[in-house]
Amino acid sequence: MATGKVRWYALVSLIPLAACLAEFLTGSTPLPSIVVYPPGFVFNVGLYGGGALLIREATIRWRKRWGAVLLLGGAYAVGEEGFAANTMINPNSAIIGNQAYSHWMGVNWVPLASLTVFHSVFSIAVPLLLIELFFPETKGCRLLGNVGLAITMVLYGLTVFVLTAWLGDPIRAYSRSCGFSCGLRIGIHLSALQGSEVVLAGERRPTGPPRVRLFPLRTRFHGIVLHRFGRTHANWGPHP
Repeated sequence: MATGKVRWYALVSLIPLAACLAEFLTGSTPLPSIVVYPPGFVFNVGLYGGGALLIREATIRWRKRWGAVLLLGGAYAVGEEGFAANTMINPNSAIIGNQAYSHWMGVNWVPLASLTVFHSVFSIAVPLLLIELFFPETKGCRLLGNVGLAITMVLYGLTVFVLTAWLGDPIRAYSRSCGFSCGLRIGIHLSALQGSEVVLAGERRPTGPPRVRLFPLRTRFHGIVLHRFGRTHANWGPHP
């Protein structure tokens, strides 16, 4: 684990950097909104900052590298855009506009592909790379202890839950997202396993080319099937 003031410098830098980089550079969140609507920035901090911090801690604890960072960043993108913002699910999203042209089997396929790549790179990988460049002493070192990791996980999960309920009917959002969230969990675990193949393939097979799997198709298929099942049974439970 990183020690001294540099640990706190890296923490304080990573969280707002991840929260600001993608949102402000793309114009999705105007810079004056920090003053005009502070709760929006707080949610960005919890979502982007928490996600980037958790992925960094996971890859370091599991001894993975950038392949796993990108894979877990893709899983993060599905959690944010598909679960919290519903832009990968809702064909009439107020955030990205009408998606009827790409909506099939309950999924907006164009946002699924584009936003997964975008968040994996600019929301996760780039902030983590910048922190390593700004604070080289923290490279390969954890920034959180077990208690800090647990608190971060709770805050991140709470942020996703609140945004999911806020951007739609909480009952329907939950039932609609059940299958999708199951697929997301499978994706996270399989991404981590495949990330280990990316990192360790060259070491296990020194005489052959490394096996690199950047797009786990089976993971995506399982997620889509489970998500479709969740939408098919979206009427379970009481409705207002």
